[in-house]
Amino acid sequence: MDSKIAKFQGALNTPYTPEFKGKNKFQGEKMHSAQFNTNYDFTNKKVAIVGSAASAIQLAPIIAKQVKDLKSLKKKFQKQIISKTKFLPPLEQKKLIPQYDVGCKRVLKSNHYFPMFKNKNVHLIDEKIQEFTENSIIFQQQNGQNNKNQNEIQIDTIIFATGFVLADVQFEVIGKNNLTLKQYWNKFPKAYKSAFVPNFPNFILLLGPNSGLGHSSMIFMLESQMHYVTQILEQIISGQKQEIEIKEEILENELNHHNKKAKNSIWLQGNCSSWYKNESGQLFTLFVGFCTEFWWKMRKINLSEFKIK
Repeated sequence: MDSKIAKFQGALNTPYTPEFKGKNKFQGEKMHSAQFNTNYDFTNKKVAIVGSAASAIQLAPIIAKQVKDLKSLKKKFQKQIISKTKFLPPLEQKKLIPQYDVGCKRVLKSNHYFPMFKNKNVHLIDEKIQEFTENSIIFQQQNGQNNKNQNEIQIDTIIFATGFVLADVQFEVIGKNNLTLKQYWNKFPKAYKSAFVPNFPNFILLLGPNSGLGHSSMIFMLESQMHYVTQILEQIISGQKQEIEIKEEILENELNHHNKKAKNSIWLQGNCSSWYKNESGQLFTLFVGFCTEFWWKMRKINLSEFKIK
């Protein structure tokens, strides 16, 4: 096998927009927070921001100063370290304070997001979106509500602060026996030391599954993994080895160890849904342990763990 592929594109770089009924019917301005239209004039516009996580708390307070009306839409709000909900009316306090444990989702820090809701032009909506029309959003009716107008808001602009595609490689990778990476992962991305996947020789990931953090710097993780990956690349590029593939049992042993450690972690026991987990509740994004433990694992390669030709 002559091909050597190193996927160093990272994560959290492909915008994700949920599917909503009638979304493409909307005739106003639509944008994702990661593809922000910097030339758009928000002055006197009625704007809806879908989402209330990291992107939204950075964007919304700034947008609120420019627009005529801002609707913040989200069913569940995330924990924030610097909380100023005590200055808000009781109803907003109740909506903004999550009912799950701190750390279950990404912990957010902002001095501006909660105070924004004191502004008369900012409104908090925690009802579920039913559909979009040409110029409005309709929400699912609550018990006792029969009037459509009570569940519809007129808007000029929608900003989707809805995060990124996670469990994808953004291009098709074909391994042995025409097996694709998407088929092998089957909604549960996995890789040995977050870098090597069985059945895909000479294919290397950087910041792959279970390399993310909820508590420290990704730069440290990136540098640690790059040190490890470079040792493998040197073996391939120098011609000493033509084909290197991680053994399936080696990956499975690492996954079993990871799953045991993750079982009682805040990310699985914190009573929340998050992008850290897949649909089956498996933790595939974060490394469970100290950063120094990750660094220690990446110090040097053990070629006996690989199939080598």
